Amino acid sequence: MRNTVAAMFGAAVALGSGPAFAQATFGPKGTAAFSADRLFGFYSVHDETETPAGDIDVDSTTFGFAWQGGFAPSPYTIPRLGFDYFVINSLSIGGSIAYANIDYDDADAEASAFIFAPRVGYVWMFGDVVGFWLRGGLTYHSYDRENSFDENGFAFTGDPMFVIAPTAHFGFVIGPILEFTISGERETGAGDVDHRYTTIGIAMGPMGWF
Repeated sequence: MRNTVAAMFGAAVALGSGPAFAQATFGPKGTAAFSADRLFGFYSVHDETETPAGDIDVDSTTFGFAWQGGFAPSPYTIPRLGFDYFVINSLSIGGSIAYANIDYDDADAEASAFIFAPRVGYVWMFGDVVGFWLRGGLTYHSYDRENSFDENGFAFTGDPMFVIAPTAHFGFVIGPILEFTISGERETGAGDVDHRYTTIGIAMGPMGWF
């Protein structure tokens, strides 16, 4: 009798708690994920310009909370919209995209930046709540500032993220990022020069999937 009551109690707990606590594990084949990449972040940026007179190096740090009021010191730090699709279990193909525009009233000028970053990734879930998502790819950017310069370039991007999913179909990604220009050019009134960014930081953003 005691064993029967225990078995019935265990079955009731399992059936009753299942719908309330079940998680939709992140990463199986067919999963589509949307994210707000780099919505929050802390970055260290090295900006290097090669000129005939010598190299110009500028080092800076920046903290972004939802929006940074522009995209200085690097267009790579602006928040972006991400989409990833899992073609097989754990393996994702996707990318992120961003556009920013700002008016400089004191300089009577306008600036705009565009980011497109295709990537591949592989996720390891350690359970229903926590996992690690290794991601990397190439990032193209263009950055135009009226009456000053136009630039564009390609960078290698590595942004491995920890996945934290406290509820089904919604969570956060947080982790380190590394981005460095492999080919970049800035056009100025004085001519064309090579221009490179190196960005290291920690970023976080919300994510949802179905």
